[in-house]
Amino acid sequence: MKTLGIERCDKIWPFFFVGMFLVSTLAQPFFPFMGAQLIPISAFAAMTESMGNPMNVPILSYMLLDLIMTTLVMAVYLLAMKFVLRVDVSKLKAVNPEQIEVQMPLPPMNFQQKAYLYMIPCYLVMLLIPNFIKGNPISTLLSTMGTLGVTVFWVLVFVIVKWNGKPLLDFKEVAYKQMNWGIFFMIAAAVYGANTLANPETGVVNFLVKVLQPVLGGRPEWLFVLLMFTVALVITNFANNAAMAVTLLPVALAFCQQLNIDPIPVAMGIVLMVFVAMLTPSASPHGSMMHGRKDIYSTQEILKIGFPMCVVTLLLYSFVGYPLCKFLLAVIGA
Repeated sequence: MKTLGIERCDKIWPFFFVGMFLVSTLAQPFFPFMGAQLIPISAFAAMTESMGNPMNVPILSYMLLDLIMTTLVMAVYLLAMKFVLRVDVSKLKAVNPEQIEVQMPLPPMNFQQKAYLYMIPCYLVMLLIPNFIKGNPISTLLSTMGTLGVTVFWVLVFVIVKWNGKPLLDFKEVAYKQMNWGIFFMIAAAVYGANTLANPETGVVNFLVKVLQPVLGGRPEWLFVLLMFTVALVITNFANNAAMAVTLLPVALAFCQQLNIDPIPVAMGIVLMVFVAMLTPSASPHGSMMHGRKDIYSTQEILKIGFPMCVVTLLLYSFVGYPLCKFLLAVIGA
């Protein structure tokens, strides 16, 4: 911003920064096999197993849904800036990559960095192949290995291969300094907690159905989905994203069973909606970082931009994302 001569009073300033956090929080759950989103996804599998009908969130459909919907939300954001709010972005035309390179020079990548860079697409392809090709020995093997097996395979490769006399991956150091053990233990707790919530013997689901029957019972499918997504959006802006998803999933599963609705699209929508969290500092790490920089923008600016976009996101996920998810599941398969 300083390089381009953009002032704090320029209209592009808050829209640029709040938009940056908006797309970050929308795209955060893109990979279902890592991060906080793994908690509700693992819990969903455990809940459906406890209810006698085991299901898993399909990786390819989930990632496509998040990619398409994030792109759609950002397209609406940019179109509103251009045609409705008419934000002046002319100063951005002065961007000069060479000037930025001079100010912040980057050294060439070494072998270790390139190995990690090339590993990522290979890792994703190995996870997605079983969704594209079925009946092939390779896809059968990868399907049997699952996310855990593929991950362990690459960890072993990087531990075995050495560079400059050291393994590409020092697992002990990474596990000590960089692994998010909080997420690890939350996933373990969520899976066991999900079993308890969904198990008919505990009576939790029956109790929730009885309490929420006047609100959710007998509703049309579109209204039920809208209500569930609305609740997910509201409470996630005041509490932990993953925990709120785990709390909502047994309710969604129970009413999906009652209303004869496929629970997978509803579950995928809830998991993605709880990451639309940016209106309060407690909403998410992105929210706390954004609200912590009052020197860049004010709380009023965050709410003025963020609240309408949260509403737009809710409507898009309810009336575009949910049907799109059902279409993807029908075409690609669950």
